[in-house]
Amino acid sequence: MKRVKICLLTTFILCLFVLNEAAAQCILANPSFEIGDSGANVFAGWNQFGVVGSSTEATHASKAAKVIGPNWGEWEVSGYWQQMDSSPGERWSVTVDVWHTAINPIIGQSKAIVNIEWRDSGDNLIDYESYTAADAATPIDEVQEFAVISQPAPTGTVKARIIVGVLQSSYTQPIAHVYYDQVTFFSMNSPTMDELQWNDFPGGRTLDFGGRTWRVKGPGYYGPGPNLFSDSPAATWVDVDGRLHMTIQNFGGAWYSTEVTLEDALGYGDYIFTTVGRLDLLHENAVLGLFLWQYGPCWDNAYLWWNPYNEIDIEISRWSRPCAV
Repeated sequence: MKRVKICLLTTFILCLFVLNEAAAQCILANPSFEIGDSGANVFAGWNQFGVVGSSTEATHASKAAKVIGPNWGEWEVSGYWQQMDSSPGERWSVTVDVWHTAINPIIGQSKAIVNIEWRDSGDNLIDYESYTAADAATPIDEVQEFAVISQPAPTGTVKARIIVGVLQSSYTQPIAHVYYDQVTFFSMNSPTMDELQWNDFPGGRTLDFGGRTWRVKGPGYYGPGPNLFSDSPAATWVDVDGRLHMTIQNFGGAWYSTEVTLEDALGYGDYIFTTVGRLDLLHENAVLGLFLWQYGPCWDNAYLWWNPYNEIDIEISRWSRPCAV
């Protein structure tokens, strides 16, 4: 028996190996501020303005964004922002973890804000919505899970911009430090982000494994690979001892792969998987994959590799090389 310790994994897949090239999808980049030069307060995918920083006090993984109220003598804002393609009438869902601490808390009329800006083809501001995510009445040292759905985007909108920031009321107030982590910014137009996750699971079959519910992929022809996937109980099952069995099998002259995906995202942490048997004896055209994944709503050519902020893989295979070990 071999124990394999890995991180951030919520999907098991056993499939035939077929090379396939694909472009990246546009999902909010680096949503938990893990990638970038924290010393320079520059996070990949994010733009910044005003007074900003970083923190190792995070709700997800090891980093969070710190935003500091600019002490410039009047009402001013600091923050981080990203934007997505949008269209008139489109609504957007925002979620974010936000908190302040006993050191430099929010005082007076200063506040943590989440803004949604609507911009035209020339990047000119059409209109915006501003929401208070935390203020002086917000409990100290308690993470708030802020969520809001925007109003429909106004006429002329081609971009929707999400901003997380601090509004400093005046230089007479102590400077506020606010922390943000795990930002999401999803269009509510169909197909929604939630709908996109389960297009590859039309059979609707689920199974219980490890005390949690898993969806079984297929039936049908889907990526990765792409491959034929079977959701048959003869292809994937949990035995009386609670062990998950996944197979590659030939049904009716065609080879079928299998995949199960956890219904609920667990977030960052350590995941331990125990496998039975010798993984080095997998067929040279087979891949055992354990990975984190999230489908995105649209294509984005800004990145040159697939889904960079929403996929982490452990893949065990000989990659079609019979003599590889």
